[in-house]
Amino acid sequence: MKVLMLSIDAKIFESGSAVQDLMREYGTVVDELHIVVYTKPGFSETQIAPNVWAYPTNTAYKPVYFLDGYRLGRMLILEKGIDLITSQEALTNIVGLRLKRNFNVPLQAQVHVDFASPEFVNESFGNRVRYFLYKETLKRVDGIRVVSESIRKSIEAIGIQTPIAVLPIFVDIANIESLPTISLHNEHPEFDFIVAMVGRLAIEKDYETALGAMAELLKVHPKAGLVIFGEGVRESALRTLSRDLDIEDSVVFAGFHGNVLYYVKTADAVMVTSRYEGYGRMLVEAAALGRAIVSTDVGVVGDILKNNDSVLVCPLGDEDCFKKSLERLLNDTGERERLGAAALTCAKNTAISKPEYLSRMRRSFEVCRANRATSQH
Repeated sequence: MKVLMLSIDAKIFESGSAVQDLMREYGTVVDELHIVVYTKPGFSETQIAPNVWAYPTNTAYKPVYFLDGYRLGRMLILEKGIDLITSQEALTNIVGLRLKRNFNVPLQAQVHVDFASPEFVNESFGNRVRYFLYKETLKRVDGIRVVSESIRKSIEAIGIQTPIAVLPIFVDIANIESLPTISLHNEHPEFDFIVAMVGRLAIEKDYETALGAMAELLKVHPKAGLVIFGEGVRESALRTLSRDLDIEDSVVFAGFHGNVLYYVKTADAVMVTSRYEGYGRMLVEAAALGRAIVSTDVGVVGDILKNNDSVLVCPLGDEDCFKKSLERLLNDTGERERLGAAALTCAKNTAISKPEYLSRMRRSFEVCRANRATSQH
């Protein structure tokens, strides 16, 4: 099977990046993988593996992305004999649909974000545009692959009847369990209870709620600390907020760490305040580390992790709930251990091997082709 992938992730061209490694693995389940990537100028066609190639659009003016993406896709379909198109974003779905219509090639849409979540839709004008594009394009593809049951349910709830396959992001549970540790308590001896957060410092992660909850927790337990791993556009505003709340000495902005899980493995609790997630990789990784987790109802919460069993769930933006949940964990070591052990069990029970993951990816391609063939009869 020869597959054409449409992507917007320029890290595909970055040697050693996780996404380039993933493309190389995708190549193991197909005969050829040709990846068209919407990029700014400055990239070169790259052979990632013997049967995997990436082609940049090198587009100077963003609206021309669609034309350049279509031009490259058309060339590859005609020259390589493409059997299937898989599209990774709302914007690439537009090009995928035109290629499907003009060359009668089956089209799969991959959905990695819960675009139908009200929190996603209401966040920005750009997200409202993406919601519209997803809703309109997903009706006309031959198959959809999503990364969580929650996304499947939200897509079905808006009336889309295209067949949906659920294939989570692969997380190597066994490897995570065996990772070495770097003690957060040794790094920050001033704290006797450490809460870790990991993720981009972006508006949808709602670190403001986390800081508000910590401010309240510190009133009753002044030696607690929050360590945030990540970078992003909200860092300056969040630092300012921590000063305004008078908790800047209890909040550490640790930046990006390639070995972040080494640190998280020694946290007393992990907090996730996100307004929406597609999968919530950090939730699964924290569970695989056996950490007690306090989270909003996003990603795999409710699917893999259950409230009061393997995670403590709080409503969006509810600082008081997060404060009380963290205080509960702080005051009860047994409860922390119980929740962490239950989370680890959930992670193990839902884990799949890398060969099985890749086999299911191949199967999603095959089902999409079969759906297309069936619809033509």
